[in-house]
Amino acid sequence: MAPGPIPTEKVRAILDEVVVVREAADDQLDLAALGRQAELLATAHDILAQALED
Repeated sequence: MAPGPIPTEKVRAILDEVVVVREAADDQLDLAALGRQAELLATAHDILAQALED
């Protein structure tokens, strides 16, 4: 069975938010920002993995 459509717009929005979080940290080590980025990237991964499974 072929995979379902990949929700590129949703993933792109998540990745854009990752960039915003990184830029807000202003190149400083910010554990909260790193945690938020990790959370966003895990969500994007889950969306893409689910699209490939469908």
